[in-house]
Amino acid sequence: MAKYKFQKKSNEPSDEFIRSKMDFNKILQQQQNLNNYKKATKPLYKNKFFLGFIILIGVICLVLIFDEESPQESQVKPLKDSVVIDSLKK
Repeated sequence: MAKYKFQKKSNEPSDEFIRSKMDFNKILQQQQNLNNYKKATKPLYKNKFFLGFIILIGVICLVLIFDEESPQESQVKPLKDSVVIDSLKK
């Protein structure tokens, strides 16, 4: 405990310093800004970047859904050569 020195009398700020910090209009403005945060923010549906992202995802999903091959197209068609080979075997 010998390392620590305690001051019995605290240093009080000067009157000029106190007057410089007494800006009540600034404090009231900050308080009003805290209470009116909804005016400062936009909902997501009004944000252009968010809407663009959602539209892009939707278009990609639609392309993936409609780009799939139909079952008829996915069947393998026989080649002409294989038909000739089959006819020779008989």
